[in-house]
Amino acid sequence: MTKTMRVMALVMVWTIGGGAAARAQAPAPAETQMFANVSLGGQFQSHTFSDSTSFALYNELATVSATQTVGRGVVFDLSGGYRVWRRLSVALGVSTFHGTSDATLSGSIPSPLVFGQPKASTTTATGLGHTDVAVNLQAVWLQPITDKIDAAIFLGPSLIHVKQEVASASVVPGTQDLLAATASESKSTGKAGTVGVDVSYKITPRYRAGLF
Repeated sequence: MTKTMRVMALVMVWTIGGGAAARAQAPAPAETQMFANVSLGGQFQSHTFSDSTSFALYNELATVSATQTVGRGVVFDLSGGYRVWRRLSVALGVSTFHGTSDATLSGSIPSPLVFGQPKASTTTATGLGHTDVAVNLQAVWLQPITDKIDAAIFLGPSLIHVKQEVASASVVPGTQDLLAATASESKSTGKAGTVGVDVSYKITPRYRAGLF
């Protein structure tokens, strides 16, 4: 699959133990700072992939091709972190994405009665789901901008489990008509990376909102 970009539209940050007030100054070595982020956003890009297959039918060869789009969808992220040195924190988060799309199937189906008389047949599979679950390990460097605004740079590795519903087709017995079906494919060994910038505004000493 091609690369996609996810844009987080809203970030709510909950800082525990007075960490928000300490962000604007160099914290004391003994001070403990923890934080939790709840983010809601979207994947705005989409991309298309295709596949084709052939099989024996009525003593001839039938061919079927499918074109499917991985669509846009909602991204939800939950993470928490702990400051380990000055403005450097480590964080662990889980993010999810879910979207749905359609697929178009077209094929050349032999005739059950007349040899050499194939028929062009098409059908559509709808509501095919795509789900990602990613575990993100991040290093976060916090840089105060004003008393109310902070910027954070974060990066780190991710492990992603992807589940994709794909379209398949069968032929109605005794006809030349395609019948759409759905199959599920799953892969749990995907490796990726996360990098970004988070700009947040302090609403109260414990709550912030921002974009990243």
